[in-house]
Amino acid sequence: MEKNYMRADAIVDFEFLEEENMEKHFHSNPEILFVLEGELHVKTDDREYDLLNEDFLVINAGRLHSYQATRRFFAVRFQLSMKLLKKMLHRNSVLFWCSSVSEKSKSCEEVRKLLQNILLCNVNKSSKDEFYEKSLHYQLLSLLCGEFLLDHREETGNNTENNDHMRQLQEYIQDNYQNRISLKDAADELYLSPTYLSKYIRKRSGQGFVDLINAERLSHAMEDLMYSDAPIIKNAMDNGFASVAALNKVFKETYHTTPSAYRKEKKTKTEKNEYMKKTAACLHRYLEQDDYVRVRNEEFLSLTSDEYRSMTMENMMNVGQASDLLRASPQNKI
Repeated sequence: MEKNYMRADAIVDFEFLEEENMEKHFHSNPEILFVLEGELHVKTDDREYDLLNEDFLVINAGRLHSYQATRRFFAVRFQLSMKLLKKMLHRNSVLFWCSSVSEKSKSCEEVRKLLQNILLCNVNKSSKDEFYEKSLHYQLLSLLCGEFLLDHREETGNNTENNDHMRQLQEYIQDNYQNRISLKDAADELYLSPTYLSKYIRKRSGQGFVDLINAERLSHAMEDLMYSDAPIIKNAMDNGFASVAALNKVFKETYHTTPSAYRKEKKTKTEKNEYMKKTAACLHRYLEQDDYVRVRNEEFLSLTSDEYRSMTMENMMNVGQASDLLRASPQNKI
């Protein structure tokens, strides 16, 4: 099950995809699916994408989507902080249009490089890398907002009004998940009838209204569970659940275990190290390919016949790129 939570102070977060098939679902944060190996077939409301090695796709918050992978696939899912994006952009709606499958551009290549560098930074993790890693996060958000940000009226879709309803519903739930809210409360907020809203939610998400609320509450409960030592009962009360039993019921339906058992397991789990080793292998392979392409495309200096002097090679020195030979210091050394 994909996690649907981020630390409160997180800018960008990522996890490795474990499921080969994921049914229709959506998240409260924008996400980027980045394939390191294999193939991932992704379906959104109105489009389908085949992501191959090094392909990525930005999926907007609240956008219903599913995916199916080949047996041998390795992919990463990045989450972008919607809370931070809204605050920095001073707007309630944040929509992107960015896919390396649909567009081959310099900006897309820059996004890919930033995703790779974020992963590399985690592969070679040390305390001195923290500032650098956060700078990469901000660079990624800056690039996406500068090159790929849409006004919600520009969103490609067959029914903008319906998309607006879903966005407004999500915003209402996000603002009120800690309180007791009913379908009628939400319908009144959106100026819709409860019957229409219930059918609309079922059609758009395949879930009921209570399921949407519980998913939002669970995402915040998971954040507290993973990043704090607060008792389970406080976790339940702080995030809108009526009791620990209510939290346990929703948690078991989603993660097939209890919150306390999940917390204990995650604190002792070491399998992420194996994922990081595989990530390092994939990224180094791509970096070697990039170096090969760069050297192949390097413009080497050529000498005219009257400048050529025969010589006997006894010593060899690497001065860097061919263009460095134009500088005085390498020339003097040679």
